[in-house]
Amino acid sequence: MSELHPRKRPSLKLVALLTVFALMILAAVGVILIPQWDNIGIEGRECTVTGAQAASSGGGRSPTLPIVRIETSDCGALAWQEGVTFDNNAEVAETFSPGVYVIRMGWFSRVVMPLLPDGLPTVKSYEKEG
Repeated sequence: MSELHPRKRPSLKLVALLTVFALMILAAVGVILIPQWDNIGIEGRECTVTGAQAASSGGGRSPTLPIVRIETSDCGALAWQEGVTFDNNAEVAETFSPGVYVIRMGWFSRVVMPLLPDGLPTVKSYEKEG
């Protein structure tokens, strides 16, 4: 007769280690997909621009990129990156005169970025009203 052996259960440490590893993989994939998530669900919204200034994104261990930080009274602070360099970001910022703009942003910028500490939604395109 064959002897029945009870099935061994995986240790709690192994399960915890595999869970942490899986979460790290999911987070890495999520970060890689952020640009794609910001290219879906692009919607326009009227925002009242009060000013803009040359700035940079990132900091600390993150890469620093030149941006124009757009201040609005009703949509919060926004980032414009298209065609912005460290050499021209002050000039680009000066092109934003106060007024109402139609600001277009993707899903990630509209939905996720406002939930993050210091999250700065990225503008895909804009057009001044009037």
